[in-house]
Amino acid sequence: MKNEPQKRSLMIVDDEPGNTELLARAFRQDFDVHVFGDPGQALSQVESLRPAVIIADQRMPQMSGVQFLERTLPHSPDSIRVLVTGFPDVETAVQSINRAGVFRFYSKPLEMEALHAAVASAVDERKLQDENRRLTDELARAHEMLLKHAADLEVEVGRRTHELEESNRQLRDLVGRDTLTGLWDLRTFMEALPRATEQADRSGDSVVVAISSVGGIIEFNELNGYLAGDQLLREIARLCMSEPYEGPGKVLIARYGGRRFDYLFSGTVPAQAKGYLERMRSKIAATVFLGAERIHPERINLSVGMSIYPSDASNHAELLMHASAAARAAEESGGNRVLVYEVDVVA
Repeated sequence: MKNEPQKRSLMIVDDEPGNTELLARAFRQDFDVHVFGDPGQALSQVESLRPAVIIADQRMPQMSGVQFLERTLPHSPDSIRVLVTGFPDVETAVQSINRAGVFRFYSKPLEMEALHAAVASAVDERKLQDENRRLTDELARAHEMLLKHAADLEVEVGRRTHELEESNRQLRDLVGRDTLTGLWDLRTFMEALPRATEQADRSGDSVVVAISSVGGIIEFNELNGYLAGDQLLREIARLCMSEPYEGPGKVLIARYGGRRFDYLFSGTVPAQAKGYLERMRSKIAATVFLGAERIHPERINLSVGMSIYPSDASNHAELLMHASAAARAAEESGGNRVLVYEVDVVA
């Protein structure tokens, strides 16, 4: 058996028993009716009952109907208030509406059918208002949750995007790196070189290319083996990466292959680039590498040739060719030195 819907509460307050009985019979079928002859007692029960409808008589000993209904407002603000009076006047009607929030004002003798229809209609309207309020609250909560979800999603997308960008960057680094030393590879160097000279054409800065070869490594390999030679190249690459370049501009260090290391200084001052290369040469010459003590009188060193764009080369290919020529001259003249093409080779 299905449960019947719970009836809404209706409060009747009137000091005349005949009136209360008449009203109770009219509404008992549709409401849970509570009858009070004493407005003070009724007032004490308003907050606990929270009646959907309050019907009060205007003329009562302790307080008027308007006063009673006005006092119920803080305890049950959503109740539908109906005032009944045997002596209607304009002032009472105005007070009932302005002070007590009265929904309807009825004069005696009461027309029960009209009163019942008006109250039922008001209750239905209040139900609709309550349902609209509930749906509005649910919609507001859903909207708030959606905004929070969107904000959380945005944070998550940002985090995932950052992770993806970082993974792509690491992948690009791995793809463009020399597998032996971890320096940039030849392809990366050759792609960066024309971009550097094009940027220099726009900015008026200089580009320096330096080519270095490791001296003594052939003898080192003969005495210690190629695995030891690979470790030596790794150590030299580590020294290159650990030496800070104090600019301006930036330096890209790549392993061409074998014992050759290339340097690309973009947006630089040639004197600063030469100073960096001299420090690198001195550091490697001063380092005693494991196994190198067996080489005599040869020591592990760098022979470096550098060329400057645009002062001694008109394009990036010529810049690379002149740096190579300076590197050969440095090695042929005994090694362990840095030569500048336009100063030490051409002159």
